Amino acid sequence: MLKPLHNRGIHILVEMGQCFSGGFIENLNGIVDKIVTAAREDRKAYATKDKWSDFEHFFIKNLNELSVEGWNKATINALKELIPYQVEKHGRYLDSPQIGGAPKKPDLVVEISLFYTTNKVCVDTIPLITVIRNIGWDSIQNPKVNIYINNKLQVEKTVNTILKPGEFETLEFKCVFREPGNYKLKAIVDPDNRVNEVFEDNNEAEYEYEVSAPDLKIENIMFTPDRIQACTTVKIKVNITNIGYCPAHNFKVELEILRPGKEPATPIYVGILEFQFLDVGRSLIAEFNYHFKEAGEYVVRA
Repeated sequence: MLKPLHNRGIHILVEMGQCFSGGFIENLNGIVDKIVTAAREDRKAYATKDKWSDFEHFFIKNLNELSVEGWNKATINALKELIPYQVEKHGRYLDSPQIGGAPKKPDLVVEISLFYTTNKVCVDTIPLITVIRNIGWDSIQNPKVNIYINNKLQVEKTVNTILKPGEFETLEFKCVFREPGNYKLKAIVDPDNRVNEVFEDNNEAEYEYEVSAPDLKIENIMFTPDRIQACTTVKIKVNITNIGYCPAHNFKVELEILRPGKEPATPIYVGILEFQFLDVGRSLIAEFNYHFKEAGEYVVRA
C-alpha cells in the first residue's frame, strides 16, 4: 500500500504497538491508512477524519512531513500533549506507541526519459537521461545500470561514485535512431542483484516513445511557359511540402526527362538539387532548366 510512497522517497516507519499494527512499509493499516489517505502532494498530512484515538489526534496535528524525521518529531510532540491530556481525562497515561527503526540497507530506483517534453521524437541522435536514486538508509558504492532498447542491451554503465541515502546521480547517454517506429526504453539498476536492498522489485523503469521522420511530398510540377515548343528553354518547378512530424535536413530533389519509345530507355536529362532544411508544414520549389530541342512526347518525373 505504501510502496509507491517509498519509491518516491517518502518513508513511513512503524512497529507493532497499541496504536499501530503491521510492520515496515508493508501490511499497514489503522493510523497509517488514515495518514496516507489524508496526505497531499506537498507531503503533509491533514486531520480530516473524526473519531480518531487520542494519540492519532495529536499525532496528525503534529505531523508536517511524511518522512522518518517528520514521523519521529510528530510522535515526540504528540506524546508531550497526549500524556497530560490522558492523565487529566482518565487519571493515568493509557498507551505508549513506539517508532520503528529503518533497515540499514540501500534501496536503488531508476528513472529514464528522453531529453524531450514529448514521447514523439525525430530520427536523430537523441540524449537519453537516466537518474539513479538511493532511497534507502545505507550508502551504495559504484552502482551499475543497464539500458535496453526494445529488449536489446545498448549500454552497460558502472557509476564510479558513492550514493548516500537520499542522493542521486544523473547520467546522459547518446542514442542514435535511424529508423522511424515505436520503441520501448528500459533501464535496470543493479541488474546482477549484487546489492542487498530494502526492495528488489523497484529497480526497473520503462519509457515508450515513437521515432518519426520527415515526409516530403511532391505537390505538383509546373512548366514556364506552359505551352512548350521545340527549341525552347523551359523552367520546370517542382513544388515540395514537408507533411511529416519532423524537419527535413540535407535532402536532394532529382528531376528526370525521358522520351517514350526511345531505346535505350534512359533519361535524356537528370538534374539534382540539394537542400539543407525544410521545416514541418513548409514548402519549397526546386527549379530546373531544360532546353527542348525536338518536338514530341516527353516524360518528366521528380
